[in-house]
Amino acid sequence: MIGGLLMVLVLALGEWGERLVARRHPRIDWLGATHRGLAWICALTYFFAFFYKLNRGWFSASSSGPSFLQEPLGPILSWLDAPAMWGVVGAVAIYGTLVMEVALPCLLFLPRTRRLGCFLGAAFHLPMMMRGVIDFPLLILAFYPAFLEPDEGEELCGWLRHLSWGRLVAAAALGGHGLWVLANTQRARIIAARGLPWIPTVVVANAVLTGAMIVMGAYLTLVLGAWWWARLGGRRGVVESGVAPSPRRAPGDRRPAVALALTVVALCAANQLAPFFRLPAAGPLVMFSDISPDYRNHLILPGIPLVSAFEYVRLLRFEGAAHETPGVRELQTFARDNVRLAIHLNVLRYHLDRICEAAPGRALRVEWIALRGEERRVFEDVCAEPGLRWYLPLPLGQACIPRCAALIHRWARGEPPG
Repeated sequence: MIGGLLMVLVLALGEWGERLVARRHPRIDWLGATHRGLAWICALTYFFAFFYKLNRGWFSASSSGPSFLQEPLGPILSWLDAPAMWGVVGAVAIYGTLVMEVALPCLLFLPRTRRLGCFLGAAFHLPMMMRGVIDFPLLILAFYPAFLEPDEGEELCGWLRHLSWGRLVAAAALGGHGLWVLANTQRARIIAARGLPWIPTVVVANAVLTGAMIVMGAYLTLVLGAWWWARLGGRRGVVESGVAPSPRRAPGDRRPAVALALTVVALCAANQLAPFFRLPAAGPLVMFSDISPDYRNHLILPGIPLVSAFEYVRLLRFEGAAHETPGVRELQTFARDNVRLAIHLNVLRYHLDRICEAAPGRALRVEWIALRGEERRVFEDVCAEPGLRWYLPLPLGQACIPRCAALIHRWARGEPPG
């Protein structure tokens, strides 16, 4: 979602620059280009959410996709007492997610299907909200107004302001079901937090806020469905917005602003593709995609490392004359007790640099094996090779394969990383 913020910032700076240089009202249609650019960012987000899921993990029996539909529909499936339906629902979740992520941008861009796209998009993200995942649905839905014409936006405001008892009751029922699903998913977290000061309060407060978002999401979905159904029946302006129509002015030259918007889109696309080439990236859409940390299980682009600085390695041996320093002992413990764990080379370089800084002039011998290609490498003194101590102070990916977040947290607190 940083792409949306970047789009607004770049085009706002462009408009500010035109005002500063020309000292007159802008003749370039910066606002129109911003709307179009935000719509492109939304479409790009859906595309890469789809692209990242094209991996063997997403289509496997351990895929994370089925649970997003099976849990909300669990009571109904249990009542039907049809075990085969669980598999059907799981298959619908796996393949239906891919279809929706490809179809939604197309529906939103086309004027005739735009309202249907808004309704299907809200309904598509509602099960995710019921699972307690709120950030992505709320952020992506915030992009939808960029697809609407001004009169469509004013008409939708009227529908949102018009409180229908039927929709309110339906939203309460649907939101109540979502709260029940959320309570089941959050129960283990609340139980685990007992006895810890303030933590239960934070968990409960988070659950309450998440529940409020679920109810609001259910109401928005129903309103969008009613808006689309009314337009499908040929009715226009069924609900007055109560907002004065936006003044229309002649559109200015949009080409310079569109060129800037396309540049931002290209940068965002390059950022999403960067991890496949072992390059740094900010916020790749890996969430619930089941893609492996090294991207080797992708079906189309299984990782093409352009550089070796961001690979995963298994630390086989670590020896040094500076054995008395805490950093050496910690890394030796890590190497001894986690021989099957692959660590990101950027993380390892950070610790090597820290140890070398604490013990200048001491030789440190390191031996590791690269996860890709099984290449074994031995360095007699890493401190004497600046290239082995270079690292980026950025999260470039998962620290270990498999995940080792708890181990890293213990290590950061000064506990033995074994």
